[in-house]
Amino acid sequence: MEPFIILAIFASSLVLFTCWALITPKTRKNMPPGPPKLPIIGNIHQLEKQTPHRNLRNLARKYGPIMHLQLGQVSTVVISSPRLAHDILKIQDLNFADRPTATTPQIFFYKSTSIGWSCYGNYLREMKKIVTLELLSTIKVRSFSYIRESELTHVFKFLDSCCGTVINFRDMTVQMVNNIVSRATLGDVCKDRKYIVDSVFFMLKIFSAFNLFNYYPRLNFLNVITGKKAQWLKMHNELDIILKKILEEHRSRQRSSQDHEDLVDVLIRVKDTGDLDFPITDDNIKAIILVSTWKLKFY
Repeated sequence: MEPFIILAIFASSLVLFTCWALITPKTRKNMPPGPPKLPIIGNIHQLEKQTPHRNLRNLARKYGPIMHLQLGQVSTVVISSPRLAHDILKIQDLNFADRPTATTPQIFFYKSTSIGWSCYGNYLREMKKIVTLELLSTIKVRSFSYIRESELTHVFKFLDSCCGTVINFRDMTVQMVNNIVSRATLGDVCKDRKYIVDSVFFMLKIFSAFNLFNYYPRLNFLNVITGKKAQWLKMHNELDIILKKILEEHRSRQRSSQDHEDLVDVLIRVKDTGDLDFPITDDNIKAIILVSTWKLKFY
């Protein structure tokens, strides 16, 4: 039995060494000062889940307005002074404008092509220009006034019919806001609106939940082993079928003017005109639709 014991010890040691090499971060020189780090986890234990901002404030008082934290494998620099924040966000903004890549945005947002997750470059600049000129302009915001008036009228009628009874005002307000945003995004008629909103809620829980792989990117292959990636891909494919159908329905409609265009109509019109420095695709439009619907579940 001794050879088997020796082989088992050797195999266990090899596995432990491989895991240690995968999750142990590389040390870097010339980093700002920061609190002492524990092996493997670094400074994760010093960030309380409920109030991490208070922990960062207390650490900044001790280690200065610019400090270094090691969050697993992720090397993080924390800025805690208005002057340094101004230098980074205004003066050196181009050097810090990029975004880290992650598995979930790559899957759900069509290779991270939504405005909130795309890398800095020509595409992001083009999308920001479209949003500023076509979606958030004063004229476009005013064009959605009929939706707001319609939903408020519906709420007033509901309140009038419920006179003398108890009303859950929060749920009523959430429903009203959901209807306004979804109608402005997807249009007045969308049979799959509820499924999209529920799917976005599920995505929001995935993004907001603690994810070990955000702190240990080298262990990302475990998403495949545990089946999480397959689950996300299945959900993305189901959403993609619905979003394709929405684009087809919008393209088949004939509009005489741009007065009542929803967000999908605007993006299709901008794409089809071709007057863009960086052309966009249907996948880009679908990614923006999901992000726009995302805000429904923040209430």
